[in-house]
Amino acid sequence: MLIITEKELKQKFLSDSENNLIQIQSNNLKEGVSFAKKLKGAALDLVKEYLDNNRFCLLVENDSYWTIWHELI
Repeated sequence: MLIITEKELKQKFLSDSENNLIQIQSNNLKEGVSFAKKLKGAALDLVKEYLDNNRFCLLVENDSYWTIWHELI
């Protein structure tokens, strides 16, 4: 699992902003659910579910919330 900032996401990864898609290591990821900063534990629990199901994902930190980006299937 990767945890990155929103700024890093925008700077480092190819994106299709029209469809909220990015590509990392040949994985196409779509923006998913967001959580308030105080709910980081809940965000990490959902990330664990994705990983347990062999789905690539990352957790993106914004100033006020966390967003999970998950692999398209």
